[in-house]
Amino acid sequence: MLADGWLIAQSVAAVATVVVAIPAILYTFSQVKIAAGAAKTAAEQAEISAKAASASALGVISAASRELQWKVLEDEALHPILTSGTTSLTEEMKRQAVRAMLINFYGFVYEFRQLDQIPDTSWQAYKSDMTDFFTQVPNRARWDSQKTVYPVKFQDFVEHEILNRPH
Repeated sequence: MLADGWLIAQSVAAVATVVVAIPAILYTFSQVKIAAGAAKTAAEQAEISAKAASASALGVISAASRELQWKVLEDEALHPILTSGTTSLTEEMKRQAVRAMLINFYGFVYEFRQLDQIPDTSWQAYKSDMTDFFTQVPNRARWDSQKTVYPVKFQDFVEHEILNRPH
């Protein structure tokens, strides 16, 4: 009988241990889940920061490029840089240079969008501007002559989403 009492006491102790251990295990799992969520959030924040840094660098490059090109257009002594030796730009050369600058600008806008730096509301306005620009015959001709120097994703975007050309 004493053995039966001892067996019952051991059983009660085992049940009590399990009853106490289950909440501890559940608490541990909840803490692991919280930690995993925090790690995911930290990773998302790191990705956002990396995209913002890339966008910032693109913005600096874009601004410097635009400023440099305008300075070349404004200074006749620099025109031979754009024209293979011709000292003055014709009106058509100036238009072609501005078309090239606008294509570059829209390329930067596209890259900013890919980095999630342009909200949907602004993106629709940019797409509308791009459609107006690229569908004009002289601008489309400039695009057709230069598009292979642009990233393939931007080429596909202009060709299929802006110009609605078949794949």
